[in-house]
Amino acid sequence: EYANTEDWDAKESKRHVYALDCEMVETTAGFELARITIVDEYFDTVYDQLVKPENEVINYHSAITGIDAETYRANNAITRECVLDDLRAYITAESVLVGHSLENDLHALRLIHRNVVDTAILFPKTLGYKYSLKSLAYNYFKLKIQEGTHDSAEDAKMALALLKAKVELLANFPEVSDNAKEYDLLKAYCEQSNL
Repeated sequence: EYANTEDWDAKESKRHVYALDCEMVETTAGFELARITIVDEYFDTVYDQLVKPENEVINYHSAITGIDAETYRANNAITRECVLDDLRAYITAESVLVGHSLENDLHALRLIHRNVVDTAILFPKTLGYKYSLKSLAYNYFKLKIQEGTHDSAEDAKMALALLKAKVELLANFPEVSDNAKEYDLLKAYCEQSNL
């Protein structure tokens, strides 16, 4: 069953922006949530939690996730349901969630949320393919991410940085549309930023 942020009580009316990234492990039931990290609009990590899968783990994919059996033994992993309860302190129906291929994260959380910005869609590739976050980070910021294991905080921050760069570009150059000129201007902006 999926939770829906529309059903959550709003703590306040202010619209917050959060970027999130999740890591998944492979279980007897398929891929399940193993870690969630949320950063705020100032790039500060506000939530970082290991999540105990509901089913037996058959592959941690440690080379990518950085998670192994010892990670779970050494840290306090909680259930996905507890994570959703925790998220109510941050996310309301009005919050904007930012991420890369965000549908995967929301599916792993089993969360429905209507206000999303997905950098995989914001920066489209031709013929319906998606750019990886790794390639976007390098193409726009000349930053190398995901060189070893994935860092969910780093990935969330990169998705947020890409969104902020695009918003600033369009605010300063409203006549620019999705074309090669936008790419060149955005690339130049990102290379000059302090990210």
